[in-house]
Amino acid sequence: MRRTGRHIGILVAALILLLVPGEASSWIQDPKKIAAQRERFARETDPVQKARRFPPLGEELMKLVHQQVRAEQYEAALRTLEEYYELARTAFTGLENSGRNAERQSSGFRQLQIHLRRSLRDLEQTILALPVPQRGPFEAIREQLEQMNQRLLEMLFPHRPQPLPELPLASRRPTGGAP
Repeated sequence: MRRTGRHIGILVAALILLLVPGEASSWIQDPKKIAAQRERFARETDPVQKARRFPPLGEELMKLVHQQVRAEQYEAALRTLEEYYELARTAFTGLENSGRNAERQSSGFRQLQIHLRRSLRDLEQTILALPVPQRGPFEAIREQLEQMNQRLLEMLFPHRPQPLPELPLASRRPTGGAP
């Protein structure tokens, strides 16, 4: 009976790996898949399509960074993150120089911004997993990506209302209650 239970457990685990491809791919990176995505990204000449092709490639590169950090291959992880940044910058610069109005024609801008927001969140967790002496270069790249994300938000939403100025504490009136 116990032996059958173990076999069922192994069978269930194998089925989960087969039915949930995202989980299996998060454990094992396929270099051919990344190379094919790099090639498609490099071949693309339209800045909007280039920006739309970046998120799948960026996700694979970020998974590779996470894998390399877990394996304590910090130099390789930094090189991969630098490549990620250069490709993101290429997509962003192409959109910025295209002359398109991101507020009216948001395709490409939107996909890049959403992807960067998610990647920044993941990158923050990865940086926390690094030894403190290794964090500096990763944090510098994270800051550059954050600036790119903020610039994309400004391009997508140029007419955001300005925040109200803070009133000094002395000039605020108490609202209700005892003095």
